[in-house]
Amino acid sequence: MKHIGFLRSLKKLFTRRIPLNKADFINLLLKKMRKVDRYPAPFYNQETDHIHWGEHTFYMDNLYEDLSLCLPEHQAKSINTTFTQFKIMMRRGGDIEDLPFKEIIPILMPTLRSRSYLLATQKHGEIPFRLLNEFVGICISLETEISIITPNSEHFEAWGVDFDTAFNYAIQNLVAVNHEGYEEIHPGVWRSMWKDGYDPSRILDGEPLWDLEIEGDPVIFIPHREVLIITGSEDYKGLIHAIEFCKDYHGLNRSISGFPFTLRARDDGRYELEIFSVEEDHPLYEKITELVQQTYKNEGWELQEINLQEEEKEIQKKRELKNSLGPFLNYYKKTAQDHLYWNARFDGLNLIINQGKINESNEVQIIKCRSKKERETHLENELEKVECQGYTQWNNQDLKPLIIKFDTFGPGFLVDLEKQYDIIDLMDDYLSETGLGYCADGQRGNGSMSILCPVIKEFKDIDGIIQVLTDNNQIDRISISIYEGNEENVVWPRENQ
Repeated sequence: MKHIGFLRSLKKLFTRRIPLNKADFINLLLKKMRKVDRYPAPFYNQETDHIHWGEHTFYMDNLYEDLSLCLPEHQAKSINTTFTQFKIMMRRGGDIEDLPFKEIIPILMPTLRSRSYLLATQKHGEIPFRLLNEFVGICISLETEISIITPNSEHFEAWGVDFDTAFNYAIQNLVAVNHEGYEEIHPGVWRSMWKDGYDPSRILDGEPLWDLEIEGDPVIFIPHREVLIITGSEDYKGLIHAIEFCKDYHGLNRSISGFPFTLRARDDGRYELEIFSVEEDHPLYEKITELVQQTYKNEGWELQEINLQEEEKEIQKKRELKNSLGPFLNYYKKTAQDHLYWNARFDGLNLIINQGKINESNEVQIIKCRSKKERETHLENELEKVECQGYTQWNNQDLKPLIIKFDTFGPGFLVDLEKQYDIIDLMDDYLSETGLGYCADGQRGNGSMSILCPVIKEFKDIDGIIQVLTDNNQIDRISISIYEGNEENVVWPRENQ
């Protein structure tokens, strides 16, 4: 019953007529919370101005503002409202997983946050979320007037629902309050009017955006949790105004991203965010790059331009230490029924052999060796076997180039170089395990980075590559081309076909 005593003490706190400064108010809350021994000790995050207590997160700004602005004649009503909200949260000891899911449904909301924020939430348990791209993602929140609770995997399991089920209800709740709309703050520039912490989430209900009067496709800015800015991709003055507007939110609490985004409709009727990038000769290139750089800093990423070969060597060393992979040896054999493959590579002192039918789940053999000499002997024996079976080694006439490319701002940053090498690693594994080809090398230029993957001439279906990149959160900014002779065929994004 100690949590009931806490509620009574809190009620006394709110009924005091003596003005409290914010620091005293927070300290009193923390003192009372620490007396409730059934929960972990509360923690006040000065940077975000939140108190974290168990699975609850309390907004200090909201609570203190309600207290300080409340007139004496309205104080009782305000206290009752606050007291009721605490009772809801503390019901059954505050264990929200004990509540039936039907009672949770009305307070579910989709919450758009930066990637760094979502990763930080993992400290409080495994929080389910879905990345929309490399920089922002969506989690589920339980919203009351004074706090937000972010349920973890254990809560979802107790309710008997998965993330997608909860997400669908959350979207319905968002749409139900999606009536405030947008105000035009400059010709062709629109700002959301909700200011409820879910303004950026409104992009998930993308339909209203298409009704705004803008020039070109919607370009979206989400610099803050209560700010959503939309202008047109062809509106030079509108883009300038939006960029300058967003600068005011750099470094503030509850900031999200400085990246400009565009919306892409999915087959299921939902929308995804893609980065709005411009060429280096675009008149707004420098202004947009400045926003990008600020986002990198906010996310805590290293912001060095790739202008020294030493940086690239360091990334290469990390990759070699991670995989220790040697060169591939690729052999093929066609029969009346099947197209077979065999390839070998080194992993440290071990020899890894993949073989089977192309583009199917196949056999992987790992031969452990104690020395390089032993490894070479095993390789020679295995090569003799496959050649006797009628396999022949690749030549250039058997292959065609597949190029994976993504845009960067100028020569790019270290985070872009790491993305390139991550994709090289993924393609090394996927193409060798399916017999479709191999990953040759990565290149970088001013404004883009690319990865060359020679694939067999019969290669047509890129769904496997798309799935691998999507599963590893690398699909953002990606374009994929296959060359037939000198003719380039852009196969991703699909709308370019």
